[in-house]
Amino acid sequence: VKLSKCCNPLPGDDIIGYITKGRGVSVHRRDCVNIPDLFKEENRIIDVEWYNEEKVSYSADIEIYANDRSGLLADIIQKIGETKAKLVGVNSRANKERIAITEVTIEVESLDELNKIPGLYWIRILYCYPEEIDDELIEAVIRNEKVCHYLDMPIQHASDGILKRMGRRTCKKDIVAVAEKLRERIPDICLRTTLICGFPGETQKDHEELMAFVNEMEFDRLGAFAYSPEEGTPAETFKDQVSDEVKRTWQEEVMELQQEVSYDKNQELLGREFVAFVEGKVADENAYMGRTYRDAPSIDGYVFIQTKETLMTGDLVKVKITGAYEYDLIGEIVK
Repeated sequence: VKLSKCCNPLPGDDIIGYITKGRGVSVHRRDCVNIPDLFKEENRIIDVEWYNEEKVSYSADIEIYANDRSGLLADIIQKIGETKAKLVGVNSRANKERIAITEVTIEVESLDELNKIPGLYWIRILYCYPEEIDDELIEAVIRNEKVCHYLDMPIQHASDGILKRMGRRTCKKDIVAVAEKLRERIPDICLRTTLICGFPGETQKDHEELMAFVNEMEFDRLGAFAYSPEEGTPAETFKDQVSDEVKRTWQEEVMELQQEVSYDKNQELLGREFVAFVEGKVADENAYMGRTYRDAPSIDGYVFIQTKETLMTGDLVKVKITGAYEYDLIGEIVK
């Protein structure tokens, strides 16, 4: 499970936390959790895990912003218990440091309940396969104002032949249809995806098809990775392995293309206003790092907020975008 990397919090900052659900994660049970104990000095870093036998539905990243740390956390855990979402793990840091709560299984009905929790600001859906995105989920995103108009939809490739070899339950036509529906129903949605370059059997033709797809689809966020054999998987034994050099070349070509796409998409944001979540201060500058609903922790870019005001990590400020680069934005506070 990949935990969010966090910048250093500022003095006096309030609680910020994350709730995330992973897929296919094996966990073990520990009982008798006393929520206030999460924040004692001797428990600066703890892990609490429950086993969950229910089917994993969606990955949710829930950001918390409140003064009453233990009270809010207890409320969230209670709400999770009352819904079809199940808390699987907690990793916490006390004393005004960032709090990370990990491993929550989420079903659509849970979004309606979590949306009601005071102090919970953003719910971000991560790692949702195209075949799992249906009208029910889309409607839940639309009706719950705390659910970010952001979706992480890993597709891995665009060649039907490679998708089949990967064992994926979708095809390029279906991926395009899902993306088009999301953009039609939620016009301001930010779509992220992940690609694998150099899967065994991939040819130059497959790569060129992927490049054309990336250029056409214009994902807001995209990461490409060179295929790495995983021990014990069928793909490890495939005879038509792609050389490391070719895999790296294809990955670089995809990311260079996406850099152009990302730059153009960010230029379209100039002049627009967003609520930004302050992450920390830029050293020796009158600027702070922030994120909008379009920026997931640790994987997306920042809005660099230029101001002489003193801000705290966790502050929510309205910013106007004044500059745009390939992955980051520049903004100023709107009074």
